[in-house]
Amino acid sequence: MVAALGVLAALGAAHAAEPIAPPLRVGLVAEPSDVVEQYRAQARAAGRSDAASELVCRDAFDALQLCLTVRPEGAERWRLGTRADLAAWSGDAAAALAAGGTSAAAEPLKIRLQKRMVEGTEHAYWASDVDDGLDAAALLKPIELQLLIGGPPVIAVPAQGAVVTWVPGHPVRDEILAVGVRRMHEAAGHPISSRIYRWDGKRWVVWGEATNQGR
Repeated sequence: MVAALGVLAALGAAHAAEPIAPPLRVGLVAEPSDVVEQYRAQARAAGRSDAASELVCRDAFDALQLCLTVRPEGAERWRLGTRADLAAWSGDAAAALAAGGTSAAAEPLKIRLQKRMVEGTEHAYWASDVDDGLDAAALLKPIELQLLIGGPPVIAVPAQGAVVTWVPGHPVRDEILAVGVRRMHEAAGHPISSRIYRWDGKRWVVWGEATNQGR
């Protein structure tokens, strides 16, 4: 919740329009750089107000953005948050959200990410495919991620809801997983990025990208 509210504060006030008010769950997901423009065009074509057509996103790194997600209590699916949503979250609503909400930063990564093995090998990686609107968790907590997987991480977000991370350095494992990331990206209904990122101690930077011929 702290991370999500920080994004809200940085982006400032919004004009009221069709908000989802608490109780709800707030999170963050990674999205491609063109998501704001595409959403705006589709929303305005559907007759939504200016505030309801503006996503709450900020630049993250490379060509990715972190975007707010909202999921009303009892709902089965999350959706991207808009400036219309923010208008209902001042005063008592914001206080209730901060006290009782959850976010991509609140959950331990060991619950979200599961250790898996590359089939037929002894090579391990960690992955999540929950797709619950909190997928930016591993990007927000690189130190916790490093402790979980046992070394400086690389990470990929090839598709909506999909996160893959591992400790690089073994050529065979790196190539297998990089190609796997590329294939996930190509097959996705909602692709995010085919690139793989490395934590350099201060920020996520591009580490590599697989091609159809390999990494």
